[in-house]
Amino acid sequence: MPELSECERLASLVQARFPARAAMLRKNWRRYSTVAEFLFSHVPPESRQRILDYGCGFPFVTAMLLERGLSVRGFEPYATDEELAIADALGVRERFCKELPAGETFSCSLLVDVIEHLAVIKPVMQDVAERTEAGGYLLISTPNVLRLEMWLAFVSRRTGHPQSLETYLDSGNAYVHHQREFTAVELKRTVMHFGFEPLHLQMVETTPDPALLRQYHRLTGNGHAPVRNGARQSMGNFVKRVLPGMRNNLLLVARKRS
Repeated sequence: MPELSECERLASLVQARFPARAAMLRKNWRRYSTVAEFLFSHVPPESRQRILDYGCGFPFVTAMLLERGLSVRGFEPYATDEELAIADALGVRERFCKELPAGETFSCSLLVDVIEHLAVIKPVMQDVAERTEAGGYLLISTPNVLRLEMWLAFVSRRTGHPQSLETYLDSGNAYVHHQREFTAVELKRTVMHFGFEPLHLQMVETTPDPALLRQYHRLTGNGHAPVRNGARQSMGNFVKRVLPGMRNNLLLVARKRS
């Protein structure tokens, strides 16, 4: 029997009880693995010893990095019972918490798909800065608001916001939908405002495979989210190769000023 991939092995741990979350992991795996590669490429080994996965939600990134031999604490102050149960299923419950001791600091902090959900960013960024030791690192993964799909939607005047109107109207939780997305320049300015010096910024393409996206939407019942057909996906991929500024994801590594 062939060995399962890292993604499928983690998905198999939650598949039986949480099939929609297993589908979410598969859908997001390209982004999660790209974050890990960026971390290993741009954060030195001595600063990868104590990592805080801030606002981790479902602790898939925490589990992935723990499996890769790093010391990681997953922190989700609004953890739901489902997120706690998934932490148990993944075997990372001891490394997953809803509260952090006052004054505890880390050599590297991660914000993976967090800042775009914040209506008010200041308290979180101040907390992250305080919990990152002097000279420590911050890695942010967040959508590029000027990705091709959003640029076309803006130009055609279909929307003025990165979240669909239907999702916004149906949402009863401020953290479910994106509150604000960033350009590359804005992301650099944001971390500088909170005491970090940007070191490496990269625009990467982590759009999920359409089949995985369809499976996820089917399980979650989200009929509002569009899924591109094969021809449009291929055309979009070509444009993004030629114009990397239209790729969908921003990755930034910054260092806290001493």
